[in-house]
Amino acid sequence: MKCKATIMVIDDTLVSLTLLNDILTKEGYQVHTAGSGELALEAITSNNLPNLILLDIVMPGIDGLEVCRRLKKREDTKNIPIILISAFSDVKEWVEGLRMGASDYITKPFHFEELMTRVKTQLALWQANQSIDQQAAELENTNKKLEIEIEKLRKTEEQLAQKIVDLERLQHFFNYREQRIISLKDEIKELKTRLLINKERKN
Repeated sequence: MKCKATIMVIDDTLVSLTLLNDILTKEGYQVHTAGSGELALEAITSNNLPNLILLDIVMPGIDGLEVCRRLKKREDTKNIPIILISAFSDVKEWVEGLRMGASDYITKPFHFEELMTRVKTQLALWQANQSIDQQAAELENTNKKLEIEIEKLRKTEEQLAQKIVDLERLQHFFNYREQRIISLKDEIKELKTRLLINKERKN
C-alpha cells in the first residue's frame, strides 16, 4: 500500500460511493463509506477519525453543508480537511461550504488526476499541520519545563543569597568576638602590669 491515510467518503449515490471507494482503495488508502449524512455523523467518532473526508453536498435528510457545519463545530473533527463534491456547479454552495471550513471542492463527473491531486494535496497539508501542532505542543511543553527549572534556580539563588547574608553576619560576629578577645587580652595584660607595679611599690 502506498499510503495508510484513512478517507471517509459520504455520498447517497451508490455508483459514486462505489467508484470513489474503488479508486481510493487501489491508491492505497483505507476507505470508509457512508450513504447519508446521518450515518456519517454516527460513524465519525473520537475513536474513529478519518484523515480526510470526501463529502457530497446534495443528499436527502442532513445534506453535505450541514454535515460540514456540524463537523467543523466539533473539537475532535474541526481540523479534518473536507473536500466537497457535487454534480452541480453552484458557486453559492461552494462559497458557503468554504465559509463553513471545507478545504476544497470538486464537481462530478470528476477526472481521476484532478481527484487524486486534490486528495494528495489536502492530505499533505493535513500532515504538515499535524506536524506543526505537534512541534508547537512539544515547544510549549519544553517552555513549561524551562519555566519550572527557572523557578527552581530563582529559589536556589534566593536561598544562596540568604546564606551569604547569614555567613556575613556570622563573620561579623566572629570578627567582633576576635576584637573583643584581643581587647580583653590587652585589658588583662594591663591589669597584670598594674598588679606588678603595685606589688613592687609595696615591697
